[in-house]
Amino acid sequence: MKMALAARCALSGRAVAALGLAALCAAAAPARAGCVAPGGAASAQPAWIATPGAGAGRSFYGVGVAAFSDAASLGAAREAAQAKASADLAQTIQSEVSSVTTTLESKLSEAGRDVIKTTFDSVARIASELSLRSLKVSDQWIDGAACQFWVRVQLSEADALLARKSAMSKTFAQRIAEQLKLAASGELAPARRELALLEIEQLLPLVDAAIAGNFSAAAVAFELRALRGQVGTLLARQREYEQILARHADAYSALAGAASNTQRRYHAMRALQALQQALALAPRGFPGAAAPFPFEARIAALYPEAGAPCLGALWFAEQGKTPAAPAGTPRSCGAPELAQERRALYLAGRPLFMTCKLNVDGRAGEWGKACALLNAQFGNDGAALGGGAADDAVRIEISASGAVRQQSGADGAGARYRFEGKVHATLRGPEQLNLVDDYEGITGWNNVSAAMTTDLLALAATKKLDAALNAYWEKR
Repeated sequence: MKMALAARCALSGRAVAALGLAALCAAAAPARAGCVAPGGAASAQPAWIATPGAGAGRSFYGVGVAAFSDAASLGAAREAAQAKASADLAQTIQSEVSSVTTTLESKLSEAGRDVIKTTFDSVARIASELSLRSLKVSDQWIDGAACQFWVRVQLSEADALLARKSAMSKTFAQRIAEQLKLAASGELAPARRELALLEIEQLLPLVDAAIAGNFSAAAVAFELRALRGQVGTLLARQREYEQILARHADAYSALAGAASNTQRRYHAMRALQALQQALALAPRGFPGAAAPFPFEARIAALYPEAGAPCLGALWFAEQGKTPAAPAGTPRSCGAPELAQERRALYLAGRPLFMTCKLNVDGRAGEWGKACALLNAQFGNDGAALGGGAADDAVRIEISASGAVRQQSGADGAGARYRFEGKVHATLRGPEQLNLVDDYEGITGWNNVSAAMTTDLLALAATKKLDAALNAYWEKR
């Protein structure tokens, strides 16, 4: 064995250094039992084995050790020890990167995004790979007694910082590209797209375009602004959509507890209108959000509840759908039936506020008969009588001003009366309902009292207002 070692030590200086045998040729300890090692005096264990950074400047160090059996295996042991030292240093770099990115991870989480930990693991891995390219072997030692080859590798702090910065820039640039695709995807829910934008906003300032390669911060910022506008609009629409569905849920719940048919029709109408508004705003809902219930099946059930089966059949026909007709649909659904259902659907449960005034021969007062007739007429439609001047109330104003003429009957017959004057009627309500009618108010000569003459005028006026309202709904 000594002869083999002598032969190896007789190589040129460059060969000896390459094989890592310099320390061995200088001094080798006697082998422990079972270990075939070169002979010679053993050197003391250096301090860097116990404390890899001992005496180090602004650098990172890693230490590795591998066993050998004889001089012939020293080269392989050295390579194995250096690989372990490099792995040890890589762990140090990874820990350093992880500590730096902890604050960033916290910011992203606060922004509403549970950041995937592998993103930061990727930064650490790339930083380690880049760092390993700048490693150099700073020390090595052969423990002849234990047959072990020790290696220490070194990385300067400047190289480590550059590697870390490069890794973060490259990783986050890639992450930004991925999140931009998600933010632009029309298949994802707006809330998920917004989270992608929040992450991009946090990562963008951390990317050094000079290191990241084919990356333009200006281009990303431009796309970010455009996407922010798109997603913001979608989020606003989604909030409105959810508020409409909440109104539907309230009305649908109230429908189950309604105490009268009038109340049932009113709550069914509110629930129906909310559903149709939701469909108009987002016909298929929003990506990533499941519909809370089958819209069409519920609409088909609500139309009869609202007293409008013909309108239900018409709605499905206009949608290009041919389901079974809603329950209670008449065989004939012509224009008069549709107009009556539209009117009833509009008035069901809606507050009705009215004023009726009469001025006869200069004496002004309330026109009680007109209000009584209107109450009966619109009560049949399900309106909430005496609801006050609420914002969603239907307001009716009707007034007459003139004189009651008297005519003596021929051949001693009783007196006859008629009203001559002006009638003014208005009917206003939500959704742009606005009817105004001014006309000559003249009744025929009737063998009734003067008071009953104004009652006949009230009957004619309410019939005229009723006809105008029907004509309005036939045009809708």
